[in-house]
Order: sequence, then C-alpha cells, then structure tokens
Amino acid sequence: MSAEAAVRPDRAIRRMAAFLLAVAVVLIGVAGVAVRNISGARAASDWVNQTHALILELDGVEAQFRTAEGALRAFAATGDNGDLLTAREALFSLAEHVSVATALAQADPALRVRVAPLGELAAARAEAARAVIA
Repeated sequence: MSAEAAVRPDRAIRRMAAFLLAVAVVLIGVAGVAVRNISGARAASDWVNQTHALILELDGVEAQFRTAEGALRAFAATGDNGDLLTAREALFSLAEHVSVATALAQADPALRVRVAPLGELAAARAEAARAVIA
C-alpha cells in the first residue's frame, strides 16, 4: 500500500457519506411537507367545526322558535301560566341561539349577511309574543 492510498479516503466511505446526506435531505423535505399538511388539516378542521357549530345553532333557533310558538298558542288558548313560562324560556333560548349564530358567522362576510336577519326576526317575534301575552 502506498502512502498516497492511505491518505485518500476510500471510495466506499465517500459513497456512504453521500448516500446518508441524500437520505437526510429527503427526511428534511418529508418533515417540511408533513408540517405544511398538518397546518392545512388544522385549518380545514377549524372550518368544519365552525360550520357544524353554526348548523347546530341554527337548528336550535328553529327548535326554540317552534317551542315558543306552540307555548304561546297554548297560553292564548288556555291562559295557563306554565305555558307562559315555557314560552318565555323558549324566547330567551331563541335569543341566545341567534346571538351565538351571529357570532359564529362574523368571520365570513357572505354568511354574516345571511344570518343577520335572524336577529331582526327574533326581535320581531319577541315583540309579537309580548303583544299576545298582554
């Protein structure tokens, strides 16, 4: 073996180092893509959760409206104070559902425009209920 061969690194070691460097670059790339995908999935998940929450609140608006309407009709027919209490609780719950739905729709301007009339309709229904109660 000559002195020059002992000083020069072996070709196999160079190839192994190049291979490990390539693997490291690929792993760093995969990690970057994974982080980006997780961020995108989180954003999509937030949108889906907000959409489902809004749908549930709108369902609550409808349910409480129907409950209040039925209780008001029963109160108008019978004059029972239990029906009046049920109607008032339903109207209060209706107002809560409307306020939560309005808050959930604030992030999307097109949705905000569509949800905004709910507050006005709920207020008008509450005023009509006061007239029936009086």
